[in-house]
Amino acid sequence: MAKVLLSLGANIGNPNKQLNDVISKLREQFPKLKQSSIYETEPVRANPDLNFLNMGVSFDTVLSPISLLDLLMSIENNVGRIRTKGIMNEPRLIDIDIIYFGDFISNTSKLNIPHPRAHERRFVLEPLAEIEPEFIDPIHGISIALLLSRCSDTHWVKKQADALMDVA
Repeated sequence: MAKVLLSLGANIGNPNKQLNDVISKLREQFPKLKQSSIYETEPVRANPDLNFLNMGVSFDTVLSPISLLDLLMSIENNVGRIRTKGIMNEPRLIDIDIIYFGDFISNTSKLNIPHPRAHERRFVLEPLAEIEPEFIDPIHGISIALLLSRCSDTHWVKKQADALMDVA
């Protein structure tokens, strides 16, 4: 069994609805899923006019990392994500990133775990610190809370109040 931490984000379409849809689909597979609040966040190297909504989730799984990746890509596709090869930081209906998979480390063309830039991104760390502050990053050997306190990212991150319920 491995503790998995994911980062979810969206900035086009109806981001609240897309995040809600993903949470519902994840809960079908992982009923004990923990979720953070939703945070409105400043885009990092993306269109500055399209703020993101981001959140973190955690759960335990017996799936392999590749099986989990396949499941998450299927959920993204079901929510409407279309991947454009070679374009990073593009606006998106939904993005689901595996940030941590227990203490598993992988650096392949298909799967990088822990996410290579998570420790540098406030929009990833703040939601995860809300739900798993004591989780230890296997590369840096420190907790998410400590990573957040040391994060030099100056992009703003604002916690939203009950945004997940507003899916109209």
